[in-house]
Amino acid sequence: MNNKILAGLILSAALTGGLYYYVNFRKVYIINVHQDHYSASIIVDQFPYSDNKKIKWWLSNRQQILEKYKINPFNENGAISYYFYEIGEGYQPLEQQDRICFDDMQPPANCLDKNLLMKIQRTRGNNVIFSSDSGSYLLDKDNKISKLH
Repeated sequence: MNNKILAGLILSAALTGGLYYYVNFRKVYIINVHQDHYSASIIVDQFPYSDNKKIKWWLSNRQQILEKYKINPFNENGAISYYFYEIGEGYQPLEQQDRICFDDMQPPANCLDKNLLMKIQRTRGNNVIFSSDSGSYLLDKDNKISKLH
């Protein structure tokens, strides 16, 4: 094999590995948290790309986030749901866009583009379901994670 081709393949593999590491292991920034009676919307920047890393990040940081942002994980009906949104272009007016708006902020700049990164819900059986664009995963009572079909 030609040395130039081999060097190109090695460089390409190193860049791909570096990009994967950067996207999945960089620090996640929580920009804001909005909670209503049934859910908490957590606005983030630099969320991990892979579902596995998103779930591991939440499981590792859940308690600190609940305490720091004073999130009440339960209401009289049971557990609340968690929605993770990318900060993207930041808070903007509703206008004619497909945006989610937050009542705890004054308009006009109280809406975000609907870029939902992950949703977490508790089932009636007290398991946890993590959902993203690429799939849904069940965390059972024994802390085993399995992909749902």
